Amino acid sequence: MNGKIDTKHRLGELFWLVILLLPNLVNDLFLLGVGDLVYWLGVDYTTRLITFSLVLTVPIFRQISVSSLTMHGSNRNWWLGAVFVAAIALLFDYTISHWLYIYFGAKDAVMFSFPQVHLPWLKMFDLTIGIAIVAISEEIVCRGIFKHIFEKYVPNQMVVAIASSMVFSAFHWSHGPAAMLSTFFIGTLLMALYQKTKSLWPPIVAHYIINFIYFF
Repeated sequence: MNGKIDTKHRLGELFWLVILLLPNLVNDLFLLGVGDLVYWLGVDYTTRLITFSLVLTVPIFRQISVSSLTMHGSNRNWWLGAVFVAAIALLFDYTISHWLYIYFGAKDAVMFSFPQVHLPWLKMFDLTIGIAIVAISEEIVCRGIFKHIFEKYVPNQMVVAIASSMVFSAFHWSHGPAAMLSTFFIGTLLMALYQKTKSLWPPIVAHYIINFIYFF
């Protein structure tokens, strides 16, 4: 009887995990060939809203998120790790990633590009609130919820880090293979930072710094 309950519980976790990942995997389908900024932001923010709604309403997701976002007193210099990881990720993006773009013919592989934000107030909002929302939602999903559910089946932390980074990379499929390889590497760095600090806040800050500089 207990075995049946445990199997049902785990199947339920996997079902909700798939539901959580789907919006982040398919949202770019609605953006292909679209250059309208308002529409683009609407789709992107709707995806984040769906993600946060699931995190708040599904008990296991809420439990993992609260636990993962807890800061531990021993990590007083966590921000140094966040800055260091962000610096390594940006260095990779501006060097090796540039070579990857050339190797893969990135311009032909990218399915859409981010529309330019010309309104100063909207650009400021997107560089602060918008990017923060993206960083928080993607870290909770990839480094938080996915990690803690996946490691129940595969306890090897290296495999967990690779799987999590593959999911993070898949979120950026529409940007082409070079971008996917780059985000895979960045995702691995962010996971290492999370495993080191035991809190999602350092990778969230690192993620925010990376995106802020990229879109500034």
